[in-house]
Amino acid sequence: MAIDRADVQFYVRVGKPNSPLERADMSGRVLSLVFEDSSSKASKLKITLHNNDLALFDSDELAHGNTFEVKWGYAGAMSPTRECSSTKVTGDLTVTVEAQSKETVMNRVLRTRTFENVTYSEVAQSVAEENGFGADVFDIEETTEVLDVLQQARISDHGFLMQIARKCGFDFYVDATGFHFHGRKLSTKPKKRFEYYTDRTGTIVSFKVDGDITAKPAAVVSVARDLAKKETVAAVGDDKTTSGRAALAPAPALANGPAVAISDQTGAGVAEGLAKLAK
Repeated sequence: MAIDRADVQFYVRVGKPNSPLERADMSGRVLSLVFEDSSSKASKLKITLHNNDLALFDSDELAHGNTFEVKWGYAGAMSPTRECSSTKVTGDLTVTVEAQSKETVMNRVLRTRTFENVTYSEVAQSVAEENGFGADVFDIEETTEVLDVLQQARISDHGFLMQIARKCGFDFYVDATGFHFHGRKLSTKPKKRFEYYTDRTGTIVSFKVDGDITAKPAAVVSVARDLAKKETVAAVGDDKTTSGRAALAPAPALANGPAVAISDQTGAGVAEGLAKLAK
């Protein structure tokens, strides 16, 4: 199905944590929405809302710690629903809300406590429930080892779960699908797909390339692993092996002395030129 990229849609609901049925729809107030997804740190959400009627000044929905439920995309191609907790609200006729993914709430308070006669998976479920995750978003793999005592010693819930996940050889993370505490799922399909369109029906808004477009490599090395022989193999492309190709530059020769022309692009020519410079 062809996607109409001019039909951009936002859905934004906000309300108290753990009360998904009581959240107010603010989709009609959205002026802009930016979501920074990250697997290594907390994801960030920034929404700009219009407040021409000044109604948001008296709104309880924008209180710190409230949950913003958002999704965006095009008709028929929407993103997964994301939930973030608000951390900062500023503005007047336009209001800017900054929020972070829910796992940041688990990383604010250092706790010291003891769990007795439990398994690692039971502890993970207990901590998840304390932090507002319902059973419908659990993805917790059951463990069988019963521990007499498991201590959380002056560490946040997030750090504690990361700690016990490593002991189990598990992954722990929170994403758009819920709370995860399980072994690596190597058989699952890729979770993200990047598409490059060549039919010229899309509109490029902007792009950025970091690199020196004037630079040319003097050599290119490709390294791979031969699984049959169990050894590393390498192939080199340089002046000697790739003579006459403009994509590879001659090896540079820099000195503070008199200039010496090095016109030969072969390795022997470069070596001879460097010898002249050395004298």
